[in-house]
Amino acid sequence: MDLNHNFPSCATYQQSCFTSSDALLLWQNTKQFLSEVLYSEDLPLIEELGGSILYRKPIQHVAFILLGGGRNGKGVTIKLFSQLLGPDNYSTRSLHEFIKERFA
Repeated sequence: MDLNHNFPSCATYQQSCFTSSDALLLWQNTKQFLSEVLYSEDLPLIEELGGSILYRKPIQHVAFILLGGGRNGKGVTIKLFSQLLGPDNYSTRSLHEFIKERFA
C-alpha cells in the first residue's frame, strides 16, 4: 500500500508513542477486556469505533450510546478511548444536554 504523506492527509495532533511490542501487548489486553464485557457480535463495531476515532476527519458522523446495567465495562471502555485520544482531542456531553440544548 502506497500512502500519500502530504499535509492535508496528515493528523495535526500528536499521540503518545509506544514501541511495537508495547502496542501489541496493549492491544492484546484491550481485546481480552472487550471480549469479556461485550457480546461477540458487538466486538467488531467497537473495534471499528476505536479505529475511526483515530482518523483526522470523520468518515461517518455517528453517535454511540452504551447501554447496560452497572459494572459491565461501559465506563472503562469510554475511559480507554478517552486516554487513547488524549484530553485535548475529545469532548463529552450528557444525553440531557442534547435534549435541553439543540446545539450542545
